[in-house]
Amino acid sequence: MARILITSAIPYINGIKHLGNLVGSQLPADLFARFNRAMGHEVMFICATDEHGTPAELAAAKAGKPVEDYCAEMHAVQAEIAKGFRLSFDHFGRSSSQRNHRLTQHFAGKLAENGLIAEVSEKQVYSISARTAPSSLTPPT
Repeated sequence: MARILITSAIPYINGIKHLGNLVGSQLPADLFARFNRAMGHEVMFICATDEHGTPAELAAAKAGKPVEDYCAEMHAVQAEIAKGFRLSFDHFGRSSSQRNHRLTQHFAGKLAENGLIAEVSEKQVYSISARTAPSSLTPPT
């Protein structure tokens, strides 16, 4: 018996997902998880909502809500959609959770210890009207 970890692409938090999102990543991963369970393998199938970055910031601003509140609401909606389609996730979490933060820090530390992380500079989006990066944009009044 094999021990298998299965993940699918994590959906952005900005809005209700359409059928293409389900068919493109979550459903194939679900089928693979079900197949491996049926073969007697130990399977952990996990996914989460992606609550980081510009999509979350802009969607929350458009909805006129704090990012944390918007993300909590949309996570609940997306979890209910997954439940409605009877996806067999063992865990459907949030990228903003403390558990995810600890795991990410652990793996990043191991990668850094082994010289597998490099610092680079990149150009990013900047709002001329708000005079800030998108993460600090506030909804228009």
